[in-house]
Amino acid sequence: MEQINGTLSAPKKLQAFGDFAINSNKTRVYFNYYRERQSKSTTRQIGKSWSDLWQLLKRAQPIENNRNTVLVFGGAEWMRSAHLEYLQTKLKEVEMQNIRLVFKSPSMGFWTWHSSQPRSAKPLEAVNLRKYTVDVLETARELGLDVIDTFHPTVSRYKEFRWGACACHYHSMSNANPEDSKEIHVDGPINEAVSSILLSRLSTI
Repeated sequence: MEQINGTLSAPKKLQAFGDFAINSNKTRVYFNYYRERQSKSTTRQIGKSWSDLWQLLKRAQPIENNRNTVLVFGGAEWMRSAHLEYLQTKLKEVEMQNIRLVFKSPSMGFWTWHSSQPRSAKPLEAVNLRKYTVDVLETARELGLDVIDTFHPTVSRYKEFRWGACACHYHSMSNANPEDSKEIHVDGPINEAVSSILLSRLSTI
């Protein structure tokens, strides 16, 4: 959003539902942040994920059932191939099967191991996460989804991980305007690279 609009305000830094206008008000962006949806029951987890997504889609109505509508989703380490297959099935049921789907893989995040950080993962856990990530990325490509692989770039640049309360970021925030405390800037080369990849994918519509 900052790259397109040129500025970013503090109220847009949120972990909840958001409705924004970008690109000189030519494009609407609807966003929702979903906390971890891990469950011992894969079936229950998949159903809950769709329920959350459906709430977002309803709030974004009216939606065109074509490639002018783009759904970007993912970033969760628990998401598996079955989630992607189920999503396509449900979108067809609600006549949204022609919208464009962009799947973003999870990053290395707090699976980055560090001896001084109690919440960091053990090396074996990182290996397992890579296996799941490679599998779900392959499924996404087979299903015809656009994919953004954020796992491998963050593995190779693990030293740029920013530890914090959320423990999952490769960026930080800074004040962009001394005269306006609400205007912020996102700092971090990985975040900038991933944002550029996303924008390049969207611009091919």
